[in-house]
Amino acid sequence: MNCLALEFAYERRSVAFSYRGRVFEVVQAGGRHTPAVGLIHAVLEQAGARPGDVERLVVGLGPGSYTGVRLAISAAQGWQLATGVDCVGWSSFEGLARAGSRTGLTRATLAVDAQRVEMALAPVEWAPDGSHRVGAIQLVSWQEVRLRAAAGEVILGPGLPGSLGVGLGLEPSAIDLLASLPVHPLTTPAEALSPVYLREAQFVKAPPSRNWAESEAVPTSLPRT
Repeated sequence: MNCLALEFAYERRSVAFSYRGRVFEVVQAGGRHTPAVGLIHAVLEQAGARPGDVERLVVGLGPGSYTGVRLAISAAQGWQLATGVDCVGWSSFEGLARAGSRTGLTRATLAVDAQRVEMALAPVEWAPDGSHRVGAIQLVSWQEVRLRAAAGEVILGPGLPGSLGVGLGLEPSAIDLLASLPVHPLTTPAEALSPVYLREAQFVKAPPSRNWAESEAVPTSLPRT
């Protein structure tokens, strides 16, 4: 199946396209503006394909850049609305684990910047055949990550050790996101996709609306004096 993958959860944002037995990729190394449509057209042009050749969209849902993930979801929603193409939402940590399999390690901890001086962490184990298993994701402070690294825990992640001064760097890739998919992934309506968000939502419920027209209405008759 011809699959187009969008991985915008990290500063290195990429689009990959699996087409006729080959995989093509275009990358934006950094910058605040991500030309999603331009990246998609570039990878299709590289493959010699047309938009109608895309049979499935795969979206990296994070954790990572909330803005980047929302951008990828928006692109998928527009594409599915226009064409009806299948859509798959997939944890970006699965792609990172696939990239980490090339390190030759058997176990490590994946780490991604979660902003607010916190990191999203998940344990990962690799089998001899290259398959992997990612554990539960949690939020921890930067200081805890440094303490774990000092205690001998192997930390892997994009931007490490540049951001924390510890750990080993991993280069995220939409190609690895594609490669980490199961044979028969679960498809979903693009409108139902949402970023992996680890913080509890905090909000204050608004008070009931007040009908000002009724409360401020002038009485139809005046009281007698």
